[in-house]
Amino acid sequence: MNTFSARVRAVGSSFASEPIVAMIAFILLCGPPLTLIAEVIGIYELGPPEVFEEGIRLPLHLEFTADANEELVFYAVDVSASDGVFTTDGTDYSRFEYEQDIGFLTSFEQIPGTGFGRGELRKAIEFDTVTDPLLPGRYRLGELRLDMVGIESAALPASVSIEAFGSTVGVQESADPTTFDFVAVNFSPGSVLVPEPTSSFLAWFGALAALRWYRCQRRLRILTRHFPFHPHT
Repeated sequence: MNTFSARVRAVGSSFASEPIVAMIAFILLCGPPLTLIAEVIGIYELGPPEVFEEGIRLPLHLEFTADANEELVFYAVDVSASDGVFTTDGTDYSRFEYEQDIGFLTSFEQIPGTGFGRGELRKAIEFDTVTDPLLPGRYRLGELRLDMVGIESAALPASVSIEAFGSTVGVQESADPTTFDFVAVNFSPGSVLVPEPTSSFLAWFGALAALRWYRCQRRLRILTRHFPFHPHT
Protein backbone atom coordinates (compact mmCIF):
# COMPACT_ATOMS: atom_id res chain seq x y z
CA MET A 1 0.00 0.00 0.00
CA ASN A 2 1.68 3.16 -1.22
CA THR A 3 0.84 5.82 1.38
CA PHE A 4 2.73 8.71 2.85
CA SER A 5 2.31 7.38 6.39
CA ALA A 6 3.76 4.02 5.41
CA ARG A 7 6.84 5.75 4.04
CA VAL A 8 7.36 8.05 7.01
CA ARG A 9 7.04 5.16 9.43
CA ALA A 10 9.58 3.20 7.44
CA VAL A 11 12.21 5.93 7.24
CA GLY A 12 11.47 7.77 10.49
CA SER A 13 10.69 11.10 8.84
CA SER A 14 9.89 14.05 11.07
CA PHE A 15 6.61 14.42 9.18
CA ALA A 16 5.26 11.53 11.23
CA SER A 17 4.59 13.92 14.10
CA GLU A 18 2.39 16.27 12.04
CA PRO A 19 -1.42 16.20 12.17
CA ILE A 20 -3.33 14.10 9.68
CA VAL A 21 -4.61 17.21 7.90
CA ALA A 22 -1.07 18.40 7.22
CA MET A 23 -0.06 14.96 5.96
CA ILE A 24 -2.96 14.81 3.52
CA ALA A 25 -2.18 18.31 2.24
CA PHE A 26 1.43 17.28 1.65
CA ILE A 27 0.34 14.23 -0.33
CA LEU A 28 -2.03 16.21 -2.53
CA LEU A 29 0.64 18.77 -3.32
CA CYS A 30 3.81 16.71 -3.49
CA GLY A 31 3.15 13.01 -3.65
CA PRO A 32 1.07 10.15 -5.05
CA PRO A 33 -2.61 9.92 -4.18
CA LEU A 34 -3.60 8.57 -0.80
CA THR A 35 -5.11 5.10 -0.89
CA LEU A 36 -7.80 4.20 1.58
CA ILE A 37 -8.84 0.65 2.41
CA ALA A 38 -12.32 0.23 0.92
CA GLU A 39 -13.57 -2.19 3.54
CA VAL A 40 -14.89 -0.59 6.71
CA ILE A 41 -13.28 -2.46 9.57
CA GLY A 42 -13.82 0.00 12.40
CA ILE A 43 -16.93 1.27 14.18
CA TYR A 44 -16.74 4.24 16.56
CA GLU A 45 -19.38 4.31 19.29
CA LEU A 46 -19.85 7.63 21.11
CA GLY A 47 -21.77 7.90 24.38
CA PRO A 48 -24.05 7.60 26.18
CA PRO A 49 -23.48 11.04 27.74
CA GLU A 50 -22.74 11.44 31.42
CA VAL A 51 -22.87 14.62 33.46
CA PHE A 52 -19.76 15.73 35.32
CA GLU A 53 -18.86 18.87 37.23
CA GLU A 54 -18.31 21.22 34.31
CA GLY A 55 -20.21 19.61 31.46
CA ILE A 56 -20.75 16.34 29.64
CA ARG A 57 -18.45 13.39 29.07
CA LEU A 58 -18.91 10.83 26.33
CA PRO A 59 -17.21 7.42 26.42
CA LEU A 60 -15.64 6.39 23.11
CA HIS A 61 -15.54 2.74 22.09
CA LEU A 62 -14.09 1.11 18.98
CA GLU A 63 -15.19 -2.15 17.40
CA PHE A 64 -12.15 -3.26 15.39
CA THR A 65 -13.15 -6.07 13.03
CA ALA A 66 -10.05 -6.55 10.89
CA ASP A 67 -8.52 -9.81 9.74
CA ALA A 68 -6.40 -11.71 12.21
CA ASN A 69 -3.16 -10.58 10.53
CA GLU A 70 -4.05 -6.87 10.75
CA GLU A 71 -3.42 -4.63 13.74
CA LEU A 72 -4.41 -1.11 14.72
CA VAL A 73 -1.57 1.35 15.28
CA PHE A 74 -3.30 4.73 14.91
CA TYR A 75 -6.61 6.39 15.74
CA ALA A 76 -7.97 9.93 15.57
CA VAL A 77 -11.02 11.78 16.88
CA ASP A 78 -12.31 14.80 14.94
CA VAL A 79 -15.05 16.99 16.49
CA SER A 80 -15.45 19.47 13.62
CA ALA A 81 -18.91 18.12 12.75
CA SER A 82 -20.25 19.29 16.12
CA ASP A 83 -22.73 22.16 16.14
CA GLY A 84 -21.31 25.66 16.00
CA VAL A 85 -22.41 26.59 19.52
CA PHE A 86 -19.71 24.24 20.81
CA THR A 87 -17.01 25.24 18.30
CA THR A 88 -17.64 28.98 17.84
CA ASP A 89 -18.80 28.17 14.32
CA GLY A 90 -15.76 26.07 13.53
CA THR A 91 -13.06 28.41 14.79
CA ASP A 92 -12.46 27.22 18.36
CA TYR A 93 -12.53 23.63 19.61
CA SER A 94 -11.09 24.30 23.05
CA ARG A 95 -14.33 23.36 24.80
CA PHE A 96 -13.42 19.77 24.03
CA GLU A 97 -10.97 17.59 25.91
CA TYR A 98 -10.06 13.96 25.42
CA GLU A 99 -8.67 11.58 28.02
CA GLN A 100 -7.32 8.29 26.75
CA ASP A 101 -7.97 5.20 28.84
CA ILE A 102 -5.00 3.81 30.72
CA GLY A 103 -4.06 0.16 30.69
CA PHE A 104 -3.77 -1.53 27.32
CA LEU A 105 -3.43 1.85 25.56
CA THR A 106 -0.36 2.99 27.48
CA SER A 107 1.81 2.61 24.38
CA PHE A 108 -0.45 4.91 22.33
CA GLU A 109 0.97 8.42 22.48
CA GLN A 110 -0.63 11.67 21.38
CA ILE A 111 0.93 12.90 18.16
CA PRO A 112 2.56 16.31 18.69
CA GLY A 113 0.68 19.16 17.06
CA THR A 114 -2.72 17.51 17.45
CA GLY A 115 -5.34 18.30 20.07
CA PHE A 116 -8.35 20.51 20.53
CA GLY A 117 -7.93 24.29 20.55
CA ARG A 118 -8.29 27.42 18.46
CA GLY A 119 -7.90 27.25 14.71
CA GLU A 120 -8.80 24.94 11.83
CA LEU A 121 -6.03 22.41 12.54
CA ARG A 122 -6.98 22.00 16.20
CA LYS A 123 -10.19 20.09 15.56
CA ALA A 124 -8.78 16.59 15.97
CA ILE A 125 -6.60 14.63 18.34
CA GLU A 126 -4.46 11.71 17.13
CA PHE A 127 -2.63 8.81 18.77
CA ASP A 128 -0.27 6.15 17.47
CA THR A 129 2.00 3.39 18.69
CA VAL A 130 5.03 1.55 17.38
CA THR A 131 5.26 -1.06 20.14
CA ASP A 132 1.88 -2.47 21.20
CA PRO A 133 -0.76 -2.43 18.45
CA LEU A 134 -4.34 -3.53 19.02
CA LEU A 135 -5.66 -6.79 17.62
CA PRO A 136 -9.25 -7.16 16.42
CA GLY A 137 -11.73 -6.70 19.26
CA ARG A 138 -13.87 -4.19 21.11
CA TYR A 139 -12.07 -1.46 23.07
CA ARG A 140 -12.91 1.53 25.20
CA LEU A 141 -10.48 4.09 23.80
CA GLY A 142 -11.19 6.99 26.15
CA GLU A 143 -13.56 9.76 27.03
CA LEU A 144 -14.52 12.90 25.12
CA ARG A 145 -15.43 15.81 27.38
CA LEU A 146 -17.36 18.97 26.58
CA ASP A 147 -17.17 22.06 28.79
CA MET A 148 -20.72 23.47 29.06
CA VAL A 149 -19.80 26.54 31.10
CA GLY A 150 -21.19 29.65 29.44
CA ILE A 151 -23.46 27.80 27.00
CA GLU A 152 -26.83 29.54 27.02
CA SER A 153 -29.88 27.32 27.27
CA ALA A 154 -31.41 29.05 24.23
CA ALA A 155 -28.62 27.56 22.09
CA LEU A 156 -29.75 24.01 22.86
CA PRO A 157 -30.46 21.37 21.70
CA ALA A 158 -27.17 20.95 19.84
CA SER A 159 -25.09 17.98 18.75
CA VAL A 160 -21.64 16.75 19.64
CA SER A 161 -20.38 14.78 16.66
CA ILE A 162 -17.25 12.89 15.64
CA GLU A 163 -18.70 12.01 12.23
CA ALA A 164 -15.98 13.94 10.44
CA PHE A 165 -13.25 13.18 7.90
CA GLY A 166 -10.50 13.23 10.52
CA SER A 167 -12.11 10.55 12.68
CA THR A 168 -10.31 7.49 11.38
CA VAL A 169 -8.03 4.62 12.30
CA GLY A 170 -4.81 3.30 10.82
CA VAL A 171 -3.86 -0.36 10.39
CA GLN A 172 -0.98 -2.40 9.15
CA GLU A 173 -0.25 -6.04 8.56
CA SER A 174 1.31 -7.75 11.53
CA ALA A 175 4.71 -6.21 12.40
CA ASP A 176 5.04 -4.62 8.95
CA PRO A 177 4.86 -0.79 9.13
CA THR A 178 5.39 -0.48 5.37
CA THR A 179 1.80 -1.72 4.89
CA PHE A 180 0.25 1.05 7.00
CA ASP A 181 -2.90 2.67 5.65
CA PHE A 182 -5.85 4.71 6.88
CA VAL A 183 -9.14 2.86 7.20
CA ALA A 184 -12.71 4.05 6.81
CA VAL A 185 -14.85 3.82 9.92
CA ASN A 186 -18.57 3.77 10.62
CA PHE A 187 -20.33 5.36 13.57
CA SER A 188 -22.94 3.77 15.81
CA PRO A 189 -23.64 6.39 17.00
CA GLY A 190 -21.16 9.11 16.16
CA SER A 191 -23.36 12.01 17.20
CA VAL A 192 -25.02 12.79 20.54
CA LEU A 193 -27.68 15.43 21.09
CA VAL A 194 -27.25 17.70 24.10
CA PRO A 195 -30.88 18.37 25.03
CA GLU A 196 -32.65 21.65 25.50
CA PRO A 197 -33.19 22.61 29.14
CA THR A 198 -35.70 20.53 31.07
CA SER A 199 -36.44 20.43 34.75
CA SER A 200 -33.76 17.77 35.28
CA PHE A 201 -31.28 19.59 33.03
CA LEU A 202 -31.83 22.87 34.86
CA ALA A 203 -31.52 21.03 38.16
CA TRP A 204 -28.12 19.75 37.02
CA PHE A 205 -26.97 23.28 36.16
CA GLY A 206 -28.33 24.51 39.49
CA ALA A 207 -26.47 21.79 41.34
CA LEU A 208 -23.31 22.64 39.40
CA ALA A 209 -23.60 26.32 40.36
CA ALA A 210 -24.23 25.37 43.99
CA LEU A 211 -21.19 23.09 44.02
CA ARG A 212 -18.97 25.86 42.64
CA TRP A 213 -20.32 28.32 45.21
CA TYR A 214 -19.63 25.82 48.00
CA ARG A 215 -16.06 25.22 46.81
CA CYS A 216 -15.46 28.95 46.52
CA GLN A 217 -16.70 29.51 50.06
CA ARG A 218 -14.64 26.63 51.39
CA ARG A 219 -11.45 27.96 49.78
CA LEU A 220 -12.22 31.40 51.17
CA ARG A 221 -12.58 30.00 54.69
CA ILE A 222 -9.27 28.14 54.34
CA LEU A 223 -7.51 31.27 53.13
CA THR A 224 -8.88 33.45 55.92
CA ARG A 225 -7.93 30.81 58.48
CA HIS A 226 -4.30 30.81 57.37
CA PHE A 227 -4.12 34.48 56.39
CA PRO A 228 -6.50 36.38 58.68
CA PHE A 229 -7.58 39.77 57.43
CA HIS A 230 -6.79 42.69 59.78
CA PRO A 231 -8.23 45.92 58.44
CA HIS A 232 -6.31 49.11 59.13
CA THR A 233 -7.73 51.21 61.95
